[in-house]
Amino acid sequence: AARFKESRFWTMASSSPETQIDFIRLGRYAIFFSLTVIVVSLAAFGWTARRDQSRVLGIEFTGGSSVVFSFDSTGRVPESEIRKALENAGLAQPFVQYQREVGEGGREMLLVKGPPGVKDEIVRVLAERFPSAALTVESADDVGPQIGRELKVKAAWAVLLSLLIMIVYISWRYEFGFAMGAVLALFHDALFTLGLVYWMGIPVNLTVVAAILTIVGYSVNDTIVIFDRIREGIRVVRGKSFVELCNLSINQTLSRTILTSLTTLLTVLCLAIFGGGEIRSFALTMLVGVLVGTYSTITIATPIVLAWYRYRTPDFSRKTG
Repeated sequence: AARFKESRFWTMASSSPETQIDFIRLGRYAIFFSLTVIVVSLAAFGWTARRDQSRVLGIEFTGGSSVVFSFDSTGRVPESEIRKALENAGLAQPFVQYQREVGEGGREMLLVKGPPGVKDEIVRVLAERFPSAALTVESADDVGPQIGRELKVKAAWAVLLSLLIMIVYISWRYEFGFAMGAVLALFHDALFTLGLVYWMGIPVNLTVVAAILTIVGYSVNDTIVIFDRIREGIRVVRGKSFVELCNLSINQTLSRTILTSLTTLLTVLCLAIFGGGEIRSFALTMLVGVLVGTYSTITIATPIVLAWYRYRTPDFSRKTG
């Protein structure tokens, strides 16, 4: 056991007092809580999407028109007035948002999205209704329904392929049971984050998908640290059951997990506060995802591994890496 405590990682973890929390027992309640949130959120998401996809999906997935305007800052019009003007002109549920270009001194731009084939109508209505704003079209795009369907399929494949590759790698590096624990926890992170994004009113677009893929990579990194500690403990610690060893490993890596999450959260929080438009959507999704990923790393992934092995210690004698 002394060798276990003298590893290089132990030096980092010992910088704060070691906790003795029974995370495995808490994991049973955490799994029930997570399943409840995911089922309720996805049911609400599906119900809303069935009634009106544009309320929960970006135009990349549903198809639609997107126009970006520059404008005279002295004639800046409130978003609510622009939205009302477009609705009065017959455009259903337009998306209106001011964004600031990246970089110091970046210009503020107006982004307007609507149903397919209405970009000319958006330009005409706003030019007539708000002439003092001196709106100038910077870019205008139409995304057809077919392209939207293709992007939905490709986005789903991107997430599934990344998870499949992780199953293969973790199975090779550890054991298949550990791969299942990590990947099921990542499924949890993606679905839980997607549900919370829905409740926050953020439409799911390619930016949100990119954030979820980033969360998957971030979360599995934290999970692997715990798995590495468990594998090391199986080899050198004597007199402890697999459950006790897993609890010990989570507690010993807890300070590292919290420290990593806090530093990431601070960065993402700054983006969420000071960023605009798509940057803010990405940052808010990341903010939720980092919290969810930290929660699942501590309370979801390892209990799944324990259940897979029926609480018996796996044999790592065949693994030499």
